[in-house]
Amino acid sequence: MTARILVVDDILANVRLLEAKLSAEYFEVVTAMNGVDALEAVQRAKPDIVLLDVMMPEMDGFETCRELRVLPGFESLPVLMLTGLDDDASITRAYEAGATDFFVKSTQWSLLSGRLRYLLRSSRTRQELERSKSKLARAQDLARMGSFDWRSAQGVLVLSSPLFGGNPQLLADLALRRHVPTISLFPDIAREGGLLAYGPDIQGLYRQAGAMGRKVLQGAKPADLPAERPVRFQLIANLKTAKKLGLELPSMLLARADEVIE
Repeated sequence: MTARILVVDDILANVRLLEAKLSAEYFEVVTAMNGVDALEAVQRAKPDIVLLDVMMPEMDGFETCRELRVLPGFESLPVLMLTGLDDDASITRAYEAGATDFFVKSTQWSLLSGRLRYLLRSSRTRQELERSKSKLARAQDLARMGSFDWRSAQGVLVLSSPLFGGNPQLLADLALRRHVPTISLFPDIAREGGLLAYGPDIQGLYRQAGAMGRKVLQGAKPADLPAERPVRFQLIANLKTAKKLGLELPSMLLARADEVIE
């Protein structure tokens, strides 16, 4: 199991020793010598786990851990507190500060490596569960859409939505099975079986955004740049779907279409 570990300790000898031992275990090691540098390194290097010494001047490990927990996106980052203190009060403070686990310093490097790997496995399992939960929520949204009384609908207009935009074939198939014509902003829905798509050319929007970004990189202030609207719109007609629905699309519409699917 490879992972990126941020080692935080104010004693250089400890940092070098941990770096050597962990590198030998095939971990990628990033280091910081104090709490302030650690918070910057977390945001820059995005480690998979933090190995944090408790006893540091100015900002100790407890305060560093508390500050880390309020950084957006790092609320669940595994933090293993590393210290020579083994009293109950220090362990309690570590957990109250947001530490995931606590390890008393020793020369038994295999124990430290095993603890790190255990925390990494637990973290990755939690991330998989969160992704599965997100997929389940999306599936439930689609299921609710499928339970809609399509018999009363004469057509479906699909507006901008990550749910629909990310599932063009599911939506097109569902509408086609219910014999309902679909018009969308998303070209992929028409290409997957929807009837029509009309909206801004997505590639053109990317080019406009790139041109705007180039101006900013060249020194322009974002506040001084004018707002830009889409300059090109795209019309896609799916004749295959029209035939399945028993519809005849006007010849004038087909003549103006940028893409006709036959």
